[in-house]
Amino acid sequence: MWELEFITNRVDKECLTNIYLSFRNNKRPFKPILAFTDNGDTCNVSVACSQEYSTALLSYSKEVVSKQIVLYYKRKYFENKISGFYDNDLRKVVLDAIINFDIEDDVILCQACFNDFHFLHIDSFYYFQLVPLKEKWQQLYNIIADVLCIGLSYEGYLELLRFLVSMGANSNNIVEIRCDKDKVFITDNSKTIECEPIDYVILGKLINLSPKFINVYSSNYLDNNIIKSISYIWSKKVNFLV
Repeated sequence: MWELEFITNRVDKECLTNIYLSFRNNKRPFKPILAFTDNGDTCNVSVACSQEYSTALLSYSKEVVSKQIVLYYKRKYFENKISGFYDNDLRKVVLDAIINFDIEDDVILCQACFNDFHFLHIDSFYYFQLVPLKEKWQQLYNIIADVLCIGLSYEGYLELLRFLVSMGANSNNIVEIRCDKDKVFITDNSKTIECEPIDYVILGKLINLSPKFINVYSSNYLDNNIIKSISYIWSKKVNFLV
């Protein structure tokens, strides 16, 4: 058997849990044996496979760990940076947009910092090896800091979201928004999300879906401010249909 081991401090257990779930949800062709251990102060994930799959599993591990490190630590990094701006609901939408901003390049940069390994301490790797990634995030914060400071109006908030979304990852999905009197239904391929017709709720859902295009049906049920917000942030990607 060939084995990889990942460890993190318990305070960052969420990151390691997501790594574990990524392995568990994609067992082929590696067919790994997985173990998650909570030791109190630290948590461990062990991944073992037959020797023939060692190279493929190591390569896949770098992809998985890079993605989860970026998702987890980027949120943590910017949560501290923007904690004093906007109220909780609006701040969450901004944070989602920041995380999606240039995320594909973030993952590539993280992967480039890896050497081959059998044992990886996630926290140490982030704090000591990923200095280029943190410098990149600081540069992003420097760009948006002025907007955060002077743009506390709703217009400034939309301007910031528009900028972040314009540089975010784009899926190939066409997202549909269908409305009735009390509910909004957002469909991405075969999955439908039901939510209330509140601007920050709808904007947050759309940002997380990273749509290529947005088709809006029965928009007469939406508040004009919501329509203006969607139109402003996604601009030419939005079609309003009957």
